[in-house]
Amino acid sequence: MKHKKSITFRFVLTVSIIFAVVFILSLWIQIRTYQDVEKLSESLKEMHTLVTAEEYEKSLEVYYDIRDLWDSHKDRWYYYLNHTVIKETDLCIVRIGAYLENEQYGDAMAEEAALLQLLHEVKNRDIPLPHNMV
Repeated sequence: MKHKKSITFRFVLTVSIIFAVVFILSLWIQIRTYQDVEKLSESLKEMHTLVTAEEYEKSLEVYYDIRDLWDSHKDRWYYYLNHTVIKETDLCIVRIGAYLENEQYGDAMAEEAALLQLLHEVKNRDIPLPHNMV
C-alpha cells in the first residue's frame, strides 16, 4: 500500500506543479498585455494633444513610436486574445499613420478615438484578470 500512495502523491504533485507553471506564465502574459494597453493609450493621448496643439511633426514622431511599440509587443497578444481584435488594432494604427502623413488630422483623431475605445475594451473584457471576472 505504501508504494501506491507514493505514486499517487507524485502524480498529484506533478500535475500541481504543471498547473502552477501554466497559471503563472498566463498571468505574466496578461499583466504584460495590460501594461502594453496602458502604454499605447498614453502615447495616443500624447499624440492627440500634439495634433490639437498643431505640432504635426512631433505628432508624427509619436505615431512612429506607437507603431514601433505595437509591432514589438503584439506577438504576445496572440496567445489568448481574439485575433480579430489584433487585426483591428493593426488597421487602426496603419490608418492613423496614413491620415497623419496625408495631413488629414480630423480623420486621424477619429481613428485615434476608435483605437482608444478598442484598447479600452481589451483592457476591461478580454484580459481575464481577477477583477474582470466578476
